[in-house]
Amino acid sequence: MAASRILIRIALFFWLIAKVISYKVWLTARIFPVVPVFDFLAGTPAYVHVFLYSFSLFCLLVLTIKPDFRIVGTALLVSEILSASLDYMRWQPWEYEYLFILLIYILNKKNEKFISVIAFMLIALYAYSGIHKLNHGFLVQIWDNMMLRSLGHFHISHQGSKLFYLGYLLGITELIAAIGLIFKNTRIYAAIVLIIMHLFNLYWLGPLGMNYNVVVWPWNIAMICFLYLVFIAQKEILLTDAFKGLNILVPFFWGLMPAFNFVNCWDHYLSGSLYSGKLTLMGICVDTRAAPELAQFVSPNDVYHMCEGKSLVKLQSWSLKELNVPPYPEYRVYQKINKTLKTKYAAINCFTYHFGSNKNIHDLN
Repeated sequence: MAASRILIRIALFFWLIAKVISYKVWLTARIFPVVPVFDFLAGTPAYVHVFLYSFSLFCLLVLTIKPDFRIVGTALLVSEILSASLDYMRWQPWEYEYLFILLIYILNKKNEKFISVIAFMLIALYAYSGIHKLNHGFLVQIWDNMMLRSLGHFHISHQGSKLFYLGYLLGITELIAAIGLIFKNTRIYAAIVLIIMHLFNLYWLGPLGMNYNVVVWPWNIAMICFLYLVFIAQKEILLTDAFKGLNILVPFFWGLMPAFNFVNCWDHYLSGSLYSGKLTLMGICVDTRAAPELAQFVSPNDVYHMCEGKSLVKLQSWSLKELNVPPYPEYRVYQKINKTLKTKYAAINCFTYHFGSNKNIHDLN
């Protein structure tokens, strides 16, 4: 039980840090549109967002000190789901994971199944994350652009370059490590490999590297702690515990449903598609004279030649700069953002695209 309490306190502590870093995404006092999951929630008063955010912070503080307050844990769970329903931008991968960790703890705090169910969830997350990286978009956007060029200052030709195709090893290694976590004889070694991966992420995305996506820095630290507590410090793990009682929610939402992402029937952020290079992006063509508040988010150049003299705002850059989180990368969400922006700004055009490619560009208007 000691390991369970340590793990849940770590999760709650880093969850609190993430919510503080990304405070603007939980409020409405911002330029970036609020995009509710359900249309009838549009226009929810600002004070409701403020209350839910403040209440969640209070619950996180209380539970970090005293995690066994079940009523407070349940209240936090309800508050977070209500708050996240008010804006798609709040459904970040770390938010989704922390929600499930809290739910699993509430369901299992009086027994020893908690650690084993967390183990199942982590194995599924790493397995899907590795599989999602096995695509050409990962090589172009993440491996070549964000690692080799931005971090390592390597400039290579994509065609026939062995270094370029070596990027596939990252996804393969993560997948093999996930499989290694299943078996007792390989579990510790697999966990060490994944811990090294997270340490690299902290260097790559942190202030010594790209200084990018600050909100995932504490998440990577939390994941290192989880790997140590669950797969190194723990002597016995029974993955079958995840299939007992209400714990079956974890195999369903982390084992089964992410598979539907490969046929476009389940969202990327709920499927372990993390830095996969597969995500659809959104661009906004705007005349900043009519929308001066967007000038601070304008991209230096229109590399996709879509804006015909207008300025280009990349939604990813706008969201990261203002909200400290990336946008929720689903086409239906982009359509809602487009509708909101068109209502506010008349002279605006939106389109979706994939990084580094003039193909698959779709006008949202």
